Amino acid sequence: MTFRSFWLFLSCTTILACQGESAPAAETTTSTTAKAESEKECAHGQGEPTDGCSCAQAGNTNQLTNPAQTTRTDGQGNVIAHLGNEFNNSEEITVAALLADPDKYQGKAIRIRGNVAAMCMHRRAWFAVVGDDQTGDHVRIFTTPVFLVPHDSIGKTAVAEGIVELLDIPARQGAHIAEEHKLGEAAMAPKQVIIRATGAEFG
Repeated sequence: MTFRSFWLFLSCTTILACQGESAPAAETTTSTTAKAESEKECAHGQGEPTDGCSCAQAGNTNQLTNPAQTTRTDGQGNVIAHLGNEFNNSEEITVAALLADPDKYQGKAIRIRGNVAAMCMHRRAWFAVVGDDQTGDHVRIFTTPVFLVPHDSIGKTAVAEGIVELLDIPARQGAHIAEEHKLGEAAMAPKQVIIRATGAEFG
């Protein structure tokens, strides 16, 4: 092999070696970028909550202030599960009354009763109750950071106590709630009345 041939061989080998070392770095960068992008979407528990996800409004489920659950049996033999803080003597109002005049109750502690029509199955951070008037109107009740909604709550009667709040709901989140949780067009309203629960009973 002549000196020139040897030099060309050495140059080509060096170039190929450099290209071989750079490929994994590019792949790692792409993978890291994809991972970062995927973590922007909450997917209810996978990644960090965004403004468009109800988990972002729900609080930190890893730092619950009163997750304990107690049970009792009522006069009809039904088992009632109580979660969160004990009830105070808050005024009990209907779903219809709250939705008719939410400004009247904003910032106040109330108690509300209804049938559980939907819940966050991923982080168990909220549930929705409907009244007995068959209108389908609902109020969402956020339970974190106090306690988590029991897994089997849908279809049960719930009584919740907490603070009424008017919440701005991004359009993307409202559309998700309406579609996935079947809560109707009311779930797409830009401002919604919710309750930050301190305690609740399911039975």
